Amino acid sequence: MKSILEIITQSLAVVPVGLLILGMGLGMTSCNSDSSAKDSVEEVKEDLSDAKDEAMEIFEKEKSEFQEFMEDSKEELESELAQLNEEMKDASSSARSEYQETIDDIQQKLSDLESKMNELKNATADKWKELKNSLAEWKNSMEESMESES
Repeated sequence: MKSILEIITQSLAVVPVGLLILGMGLGMTSCNSDSSAKDSVEEVKEDLSDAKDEAMEIFEKEKSEFQEFMEDSKEELESELAQLNEEMKDASSSARSEYQETIDDIQQKLSDLESKMNELKNATADKWKELKNSLAEWKNSMEESMESES
């Protein structure tokens, strides 16, 4: 039979090996944890990239819709301007001043429209929210003024 001293000595010899094994296990868990953290970071980066791509798609779609509205508005104003110029040729002198006032108003709208079109053309995604609000206000104003003239 072994003495208590031998058992304790053998046990103490086993404890460092056990601690070493336990430490290796924790280290591997830590490695797995690091790997898991790296995977999580990559997933977050991918999600952010996807969100950025989606935001850019929305930006481009909204920008395109505003451009289409502006092009349509420009064509409408130019057509109205041409029609008024033709009508003004046959109008009496007293009516010509009214025509000229309306023509001046339309020319100002066209000038404003071209300015807004340039802003939109040069718009970046960073400035889009601010510009979008400005364009929405302008669009509502244009629609109201075109409806009142009809």
